Amino acid sequence: MLSSTHPAALTAHQLTKAYHLTPILKDVSFSVNRGERAALIGPNGCGKTTL
Repeated sequence: MLSSTHPAALTAHQLTKAYHLTPILKDVSFSVNRGERAALIGPNGCGKTTL
C-alpha cells in the first residue's frame, strides 16, 4: 500500500503481458516500498526471465 510520507520505490499500474498470443498477465498493479523485497517464483521454464 502506498504511503504519502514514504512513496513506493516501484509502482506499476495495469500491466498486461502476452507471450506470442497467450496472455500471461492482465491489468496487474502493485507497488514495492523501500526496504521491502519482492520475488517472482515459479518452475523452471515458465517465463520468469521473460517478464
